[in-house]
Amino acid sequence: MLPGRLGLPWTRWLSRPGQPPTRWTGAVLHALGALVFVALWQVLDFASAWWFFGADHAGAAFEQRLLWRVLWRAMWGVFVYLALVLAFVLGFGAALATRSAHRAAVTAARAEASLVRAELAAISGKLNPHFLFNTPN
Repeated sequence: MLPGRLGLPWTRWLSRPGQPPTRWTGAVLHALGALVFVALWQVLDFASAWWFFGADHAGAAFEQRLLWRVLWRAMWGVFVYLALVLAFVLGFGAALATRSAHRAAVTAARAEASLVRAELAAISGKLNPHFLFNTPN
């Protein structure tokens, strides 16, 4: 849960609309993010084993099949990181794009309404002096 909470702001920063990274820069940054995510996951796994079962159990569990356990957790960590990235890009990214499109539509509608008001005021300004001038005649 905690690595996911830290991974989403990282993904949001990587997909910021102002300066999207290039393809290679994005791939390198996501690889670094995945490594940090996996490392944090390993540390939290060890810490939770220590918290729930004690230091002896956590140390023994970590030393037993160390390579297999670390590689297995690393693979799962990369899969979870990719799932979080895709969930953000596809899910939250679509929601943010929809919100941005709605704001743009509202701004365009306000601009059009302002233009119509300005045209109406210009026509009204042209009509009123002629009406006042032609009435006494």
